[in-house]
Amino acid sequence: DPTKQIETIPEADTATTTVDALAGYVRQMFHEARDHRQACGIDERLQRALRSKNMEHQPEDADLVAEVDIHMGIASLKARAAASWINDILTNSSDKPFSLRPTPVPDLPEWIKEEIVSILEQEIMELGATDNIRERAKNMKEEAQKYVMEKAARAVTRMERKIEDQLLEAEWNTIFAAFIEDLMWAPSACLRFPMVQRKKRAVWNGSSIEVQEVEVMGGRRINPFDAYPSPDSGDPQTGDYFIERYPATAASLHSAIGLFGFVDENIRTVLEQYGASGFEETLAESDVKDQLENKNQGIVGSR
Repeated sequence: DPTKQIETIPEADTATTTVDALAGYVRQMFHEARDHRQACGIDERLQRALRSKNMEHQPEDADLVAEVDIHMGIASLKARAAASWINDILTNSSDKPFSLRPTPVPDLPEWIKEEIVSILEQEIMELGATDNIRERAKNMKEEAQKYVMEKAARAVTRMERKIEDQLLEAEWNTIFAAFIEDLMWAPSACLRFPMVQRKKRAVWNGSSIEVQEVEVMGGRRINPFDAYPSPDSGDPQTGDYFIERYPATAASLHSAIGLFGFVDENIRTVLEQYGASGFEETLAESDVKDQLENKNQGIVGSR
């Protein structure tokens, strides 16, 4: 429990020490998740799956086919075909990838309940006790529920438009297509959504169009090699934690200044120390991943 560790910190210089303790805990959990993933054979499964996607022979088969320069790539072909079919169905331009419906029996707001009671009390005071008071209360409740249902339907329509606009701003189709591609070859695929991002947008200032950086709700596809769920995770909704090893460029770090969840002072310190030279914490599995993905680029920072 990180809270118990943080509570033991002396009061002097509490803010800095608390951040250091939390960072140490996160690193400890990262090593725990990484060791568990390696022990379960997940890293090896990912590497073998990526080789199949890249139409490469497995290491144990290399000597057997050393003189054969043909690779049929059946797994890669099926993965690309499946990804195309799914994307055509789920991300076509005419249909939304979601739908909203109000609950069949919405709860009546308290103010409506109080209004019904007030009206009934007034009628009893004016007319006295009547035999049909129960029927009158039932009819008023039905009318109130009808009103709430109509209001809920209008609210759902507005929310659908808002979500559709946010997905468009976030470039959802592109992100989801990359997620589907991962799902076709990897044992699992991950999306991080939603998150606040700063992006450049063309904005009308009243007389002309200018490019500005604006904050939008967005997300991104997480490389399966960079996803580290806790050992007790059974699905995205369970588990003590989930860690993403995020390769950040200097530009992406700079764009995070001022965003919620980031410490501006720490970002500026990282950019000052490593902005020109770069910093990379190398993992054994990362070397294999970069080789399979044909990557050879420096990264600045990691979180």
